[in-house]
Formats: sequence, structure tokens, C-alpha cells
Amino acid sequence: MYRFKKLWMDLFGYPNNDLTALRSDTDTYWAARRKDLSKLSAWQQERAHLIEKFVPKGAYTLADVGCGGPGLILFLKERTALVNAVGYDNSSWVLDTLKEHGVEGRSVVLDTEEGISTIEAADVVTLMEIIEHIPHAESLVQSVYAKASHGVIFSVPNTGYVVYRLRLLFGRFPMQWKVHPGEHVRFWTLTDMKWWLGSMGHTNYTIITYRGVPILNKIVPSLFAAGLVVYLPKA
Repeated sequence: MYRFKKLWMDLFGYPNNDLTALRSDTDTYWAARRKDLSKLSAWQQERAHLIEKFVPKGAYTLADVGCGGPGLILFLKERTALVNAVGYDNSSWVLDTLKEHGVEGRSVVLDTEEGISTIEAADVVTLMEIIEHIPHAESLVQSVYAKASHGVIFSVPNTGYVVYRLRLLFGRFPMQWKVHPGEHVRFWTLTDMKWWLGSMGHTNYTIITYRGVPILNKIVPSLFAAGLVVYLPKA
């Protein structure tokens, strides 16, 4: 019954939010989405295991940009050779949570070139579910790529996912937001991502698809996978 209700909401529903009462700040966003920012959801845990595979030996520093909490940093520090990690976010709640768990946090505003420039160099830079929130995603990816000695890892939803396609078929726009419709301003399918990376001069990359419809997401990932994880190595 739960699965049927969720599928119905995914295809036809909308969150029961009063948009006139909601603010657009990130503290409100995280308060509505998750209470404990130190724990990874099932979705995030699956993604974290994929990210772990991309953290190369010899990578000792990490910059987790738009971290949303210490969960990924704690996971990677436990399972890889990472020694130092910094979480960047513009939410005071997130920064407080980082401090509570002994993780260095720095405030960053990604809406401007000046804000992006404050991100410091690291062996690996991660951008988990961030670039879809940024109008100038190209600037952000290229800037952190230039500062990463080993590479950049980022993830985005796959807008070609079958649920989103069916929403369009039934006259509703693909809904990737949870709190406010203005959360995402950029969208990629698997094909779009390959084109986008090439347009920025990236020919050496790895894309892994995940979540979505089990088994089918491995056979036809462009249609049945819900998310994309991209690794841009420095080679």
C-alpha cells in the first residue's frame, strides 16, 4: 500500500506545502527535509558507497561543497585515507551541526563568482545534489575542478527518469523539489550530461547511474535510473 501511494504521489501529487508561508533560505529547507543532518538517508548511503570508489589512494583532503551536514564527510573519513575535510554551506544550522561533530565548516555563497572563489584547494571536491540549484553550474564545476588535485565528484537527479517522463505525459512538470518549486534551476538527463561535459572540454569522465527501478536501471539507465554520479579525474 505504501509503495502504491508513493508511486501515485510521484506521478500525480504535489507536496502539501503552503508556498506563501515558506521562505527560500537553506535553514528552512533543511528543517523541512531532515532533522538529523549527521545521518545519511538510504538514498545518500547508496550514493556514498559509489563516491567511496572514486576517492583515489593518496587523496587526503576533501572539500564537500554544499555539504548539507557532516554525514558524507564522516562516512568517507571512516572508509578512506582522508585526513582533513572541510564542509562548505550557507546554512547556519548545517555549520553548527558540522562543528558539533568535529568537522570544520566554512560559510559559502555559491550564487556569485566571488563566493565560489572562496572554496580552497583540496585533493577531492564533492558537489552532491548541488549544481542543479546553481544557475551558473558551469562556473562552479570548472572552478573547483581547477582547484582539485585528484578530481571532482558530483551528483544530480536524472531528469530522464521514467517517473518524470510519465509526469510530463500526464501534464505535470517533473517534480524534483520537496519544499519549494524554486529549488532546482538546472536539469540533466544522462544524454544531456555527456553533452554538457563535452561542451566544457571534459572527455575523461565516469558516470554511474543509481536508484530508480531495480534491474531495469542497469539495463536502460537513461530511462530507469533516478540519479547520476559523475567523476571528473585529474589525469
